[in-house]
Amino acid sequence: MSAHRRAALLAALSFATALALPAMAGAEGSTITPTRQTVADPFRTGTEPTNALAVDGTVYESQIWGFTTTQSFLQRSLDGGSTFNTLSLAPGGGKIDPCTGGGDSALATGRNPGDVWMLDLGVLPEVPARVSADHGNSWTSNCVANFGDGVNFFADRQWLSTDLKNNVEIYLYRDTLGTAGEFIKTAPLPSAPGTAGLAQVQFASLCVRQGAVAAPCVTDTSTGGPPVTDNWPASPGYGTTYMPQSNTNGGMRLVRIRPGDSTTKVDESPKASTATPVLFPMAAVDRAGNVYLTWTDSSDYKVRYVYSKDFGQTWSAPVLVSQAPIATTVMPTIVAGEDGKIDIAYYGSNDPKAPTTNNGPWLLHMDQIFGADTAAPVQTHVTMSDRPVHLEPVCLSGLSCTTNTGPAGDRQLGDFFTMSLDKDGRAVISFADGDNQLGHEAANGLAAPSFAHLVRQATGPSLYGGDVPPLAVPTNAVTVTDHSNPVPLALPGTGQPGPDNDALKLLGSSLERDATGNLVVTLRVKKLDPVLAVTPPALPVATYLTRFVYNHGIYAVGAETEGGQWRYFAGPAAPVVAGTSVKAAYYPAATPLQTGSVDATSNTIRIVVPAAAVGSPGAADTLYSVTSYALTHALPTAPVAPQLANASDLPQIADALPAYNTAVDATTSVPESPFVVLLPLVGVALLALVMRRRRRAGTAVTNVRI
Repeated sequence: MSAHRRAALLAALSFATALALPAMAGAEGSTITPTRQTVADPFRTGTEPTNALAVDGTVYESQIWGFTTTQSFLQRSLDGGSTFNTLSLAPGGGKIDPCTGGGDSALATGRNPGDVWMLDLGVLPEVPARVSADHGNSWTSNCVANFGDGVNFFADRQWLSTDLKNNVEIYLYRDTLGTAGEFIKTAPLPSAPGTAGLAQVQFASLCVRQGAVAAPCVTDTSTGGPPVTDNWPASPGYGTTYMPQSNTNGGMRLVRIRPGDSTTKVDESPKASTATPVLFPMAAVDRAGNVYLTWTDSSDYKVRYVYSKDFGQTWSAPVLVSQAPIATTVMPTIVAGEDGKIDIAYYGSNDPKAPTTNNGPWLLHMDQIFGADTAAPVQTHVTMSDRPVHLEPVCLSGLSCTTNTGPAGDRQLGDFFTMSLDKDGRAVISFADGDNQLGHEAANGLAAPSFAHLVRQATGPSLYGGDVPPLAVPTNAVTVTDHSNPVPLALPGTGQPGPDNDALKLLGSSLERDATGNLVVTLRVKKLDPVLAVTPPALPVATYLTRFVYNHGIYAVGAETEGGQWRYFAGPAAPVVAGTSVKAAYYPAATPLQTGSVDATSNTIRIVVPAAAVGSPGAADTLYSVTSYALTHALPTAPVAPQLANASDLPQIADALPAYNTAVDATTSVPESPFVVLLPLVGVALLALVMRRRRRAGTAVTNVRI
């Protein structure tokens, strides 16, 4: 192991040790460690993040912003989850089509690399379904996918799952108007790459009543969790989709969906447990067809799971997952790989109080369990978050929760989060991170908003056997190879990447302390040219922004150019409030700086920042999720947060670097091995070329999650 990799690994391990929950040797003899936390969107807040991983390694993530805003967001990563950009119809916007949205979201990918589906909730009667055949560059939409045979069924908490055996996309939702129950619909998968269109978002009901009108397939569901489809060809349950549910008459079971069955397309398993889950139960199926169900138990707020070897007909006794010092948990999620190999992730607190009175700190935990389908499972624990993700009680009453923190907590963690597996069998976790002071900085004080984050398993056993290929874990600095700018610089609706802009291409970032105690941000750009940086389709102002988290606050340091003139600023993030919620973060030019400089010869930007402008971190303190961005926007950054009309007023991300943590004392600086950043994808031919390059670089990442 190189000195650089060893230093990065030790830095990652130090946090787990400090929590008295050290990472343990896994069943394959290696140690599980996480990557740095990556924020999917630094501007827009959101909760209940969900993700979907495509066969070519593309990672998609979406979060809830609130359906009254009419906008939903979809973030995409072309480098396996190291960096993200927000897809949109217009520069800086969140809308990907004309449908209204903003509510519960769901994502799915298919067998073709470019295919991705997105559902969300809009303003009644719209409940949109969308599909893209080109990695989200362009979309085909059905704004009323909830309509069934002329009847408007209003969906709540809709889900998607791709069934490769029966060649259908499965759409499940609960009707909250008229006939209550779970509706199950299907649409055909596209016949070939690049052909996904309207047929893929026109769903037909599996269950109908007299008059051929759509009917609920089950009516005894209290809470239905996200479905999982057995897409393992060698599994005896191949082609069966399982939706975990808590029942109106108590306990939990599975709804089993078999679209290809000539007689029984939908039925319910016997009860898996008589326990009452907190929020959604979650399910997974391994390569041998074993089905797993996990939940937080309302009796003691511990995570447990059960398993079935016969498609849910019979079940094991409950197995306890969460262990001391973790005393209280919420929202477990689960994935499965080879026979008996599972990962379960959850939010946990060492405080034994109930979630609704528990101030945490809440952290993201994961337990990897081998032999999970036996009486002698082997369990490995790791803390996956760098720092707390929530510092308030957690409300468990869904839409009945208030946005302000109160006796029953707030809803900033939502009701669930998502974990997937990449092609190497590593955990990829999208979760809500509300470790910030934005709510306290708002007038009258509001709940701290969450940002959708992603973290991956960097080292340790794979659920597919052996160990996962290790991922770099940057400390104090990051560098990347040459790459292309993201697609949002394209003309809207073209479906093609925009022109490369070397002036908006970041190649490196570092943050350290100088001898006088100031912080020094250094950025390297491929070609430092202020005129090129604002050449259309870029917008008139270009900003090079470095964002980080320190002491529960979010801070930023910026260098900005307009008309060839440079200025520099720093300060805390500012809340943008709509109604009673913080909907976005703005990074104002709160503290003008006189000590910035640009060097066109070395293509570097150097900004010297008084520590007092960014929270006064000490020499021994750590700054988390340090992320540098190249942005373009219409107006110069204001000294205070403006009243933004909608998400389209926010800056356009032209490029981003992988996140790193830094110990600001310069004597501890550790240079990093370069990341390989992949080109945006244009068609199948270029996709194949990109994947060949990725394999040569040793960074092949992900496969489909369904």
